Amino acid sequence: MDPEQLKIMGNEDYKNGRFAEALALYEAAISIDPNKASYRSNKSAALTALGRLLEAVFECREAIRIEPYYQRAHNRLATLYVRLGEAEKAMYHYKQAGAESDPDVLTKAKNLQVRLSKCTETKIQRDWNTLLKETRLAISAGADSAPQIFALQAEALLKLHRLQEADEALTKGPNFDMDDCTQFFGPIGHASLLVIRAQVDMVAGRFDDAVAAAQRAARLDSSSKEVNMVVRRTRAVAMARSNGNDLFRGQRYSEACGAYGEGLDHDPYNSVLLCNRATCRSKLGQFEKAIDDCTTALNVRPSY
Repeated sequence: MDPEQLKIMGNEDYKNGRFAEALALYEAAISIDPNKASYRSNKSAALTALGRLLEAVFECREAIRIEPYYQRAHNRLATLYVRLGEAEKAMYHYKQAGAESDPDVLTKAKNLQVRLSKCTETKIQRDWNTLLKETRLAISAGADSAPQIFALQAEALLKLHRLQEADEALTKGPNFDMDDCTQFFGPIGHASLLVIRAQVDMVAGRFDDAVAAAQRAARLDSSSKEVNMVVRRTRAVAMARSNGNDLFRGQRYSEACGAYGEGLDHDPYNSVLLCNRATCRSKLGQFEKAIDDCTTALNVRPSY
């Protein structure tokens, strides 16, 4: 079939909100003529509409590689970079977009750049409340799909012991393919995202997920002290929970209490371990200590 005809059909589907069908038609056109920049750019638009922003970036980059002065693709890429929290790259492609440039993109990119520098500054100062405010402003400025900003938000909430909100912050963020993240952010950048993910999974009681995320981070950035520390912590906490559960099932409550305590040495606000230790303490008649553990768990995870 003629690839131009496939593109026209794809455009019709796209206009009518049938983005998956449009994507399939653009891909069919690309398979016939892979060096046509407009097919790549249109595919990028369909991927964007489906929320697959990193893949959309890769297609837009390919369109520009084929046709370096393709202004519409530059504008599309600038828009994507704003949403992904890459202000400087957005401004670069805005300048290349010429007559196709959208002034709104430049306004957003400049505003975002200010917010991002504030995020960096407040993180260095360990001013977690201000960092939290700045991440929210960055998201409002247009970076609604930037994993690194949602991760910063979650990190600030972890430091403030607002653990349930930290989990909610990551849930609100984008859920991109792992390999796409590594390609887009680079191994070290992706590892830093996974480190936050591991810590959030751990406090939320998803111990296996926490260990898996930390180990993946270590494979990407094996020389990082922070990554290796999080690997050790997640393993120690997961092991403590597993040992404690085995001892509890064997009705060895005092030893189970000690095992959960070892995990809490690594993660003092882990609501799952606190709750498990509270159960042991109530079995041992240590009701005041059990109440203390439950209170601490509920302070950090009110809905637990």
